Amino acid sequence: LMTAFLLAGISPLKCTLEKLECHFTWDLGCNKNELQELERNIQDILEQGCTRLVHHYNLLGYIQQTLGFNTEALKYLHKAESVMQEQGTEEAGVWLQVNKANLAWVYFFMGEMDKRKGYLEEVESFLGMHPAPPGCALHPEVSGEKGWTLVKFNKSKKRQAIYYFKMALKNPFQTKNMEGLPGIFQYYRKDSTEKGFQGERVRENLPTSTKVLRIVANLYKWKVFLMKDDSEERETLARKSIELFEEVVRHYPDRLKVKLALALLIAFNYNYCSHVNIKHFYNCFPLRPLFLKSGYTDVLMSCCFK
Repeated sequence: LMTAFLLAGISPLKCTLEKLECHFTWDLGCNKNELQELERNIQDILEQGCTRLVHHYNLLGYIQQTLGFNTEALKYLHKAESVMQEQGTEEAGVWLQVNKANLAWVYFFMGEMDKRKGYLEEVESFLGMHPAPPGCALHPEVSGEKGWTLVKFNKSKKRQAIYYFKMALKNPFQTKNMEGLPGIFQYYRKDSTEKGFQGERVRENLPTSTKVLRIVANLYKWKVFLMKDDSEERETLARKSIELFEEVVRHYPDRLKVKLALALLIAFNYNYCSHVNIKHFYNCFPLRPLFLKSGYTDVLMSCCFK
């Protein structure tokens, strides 16, 4: 009788938790091998000096709890919590909604209902301070976090990620955290050209973001490289790609990688972009060691002196 009573009390609690937006309600999966491999990848990223600590700590918290290590899960979730509290930004306040919901779930699994209740109350408080904008089911930052997390998993999850990235981009002025954009553009790079240029819409909404500029430039670059046949469309894309990288170089004149990308694009497209100003090659000559490693040396030199 006592067991039935306790279960009756737990059921409403779990229903409340299932309404939260967090890693434990995003149907990420619980395949042990997949989670362990993902954990190793994240640890490698953290060791190399990662700037996205909050996202990785939250995900590690989910992975550890799912693998049965509640103490380790709490360690990573509290690390994420600490980083966000130090930041004190509006974005951090929104991310805390996800983090506190994760903590509520872990304490629920541990049977510590008082702590679970405390974190639920904090989630409600943050939801009140940072509600979703009108017309959005989720706050754009939460959509971005969800997309970033889903893209780490299998192909079906990556498709879902695109949906949430799109939701985040519907209100880009409120989405200063652009970390999810490389993921969506990387995915679109393999998709149709028409879908791939969602990036142009993002640029229109964030015209001063140099990060968006770099991502869109790379998107066009890979579209050009991946097109197999010469065509008018390819020539148009090539010219657009070069224009974008010229703008990127103006913003990042000391970045060798960006200059090399521009030089390679000009070489790659030279046969049908003869109008391009070849002086960019001369500006890129300090990159000779990189050219040699790239395997494009002959092409570059022939374009310079043709």
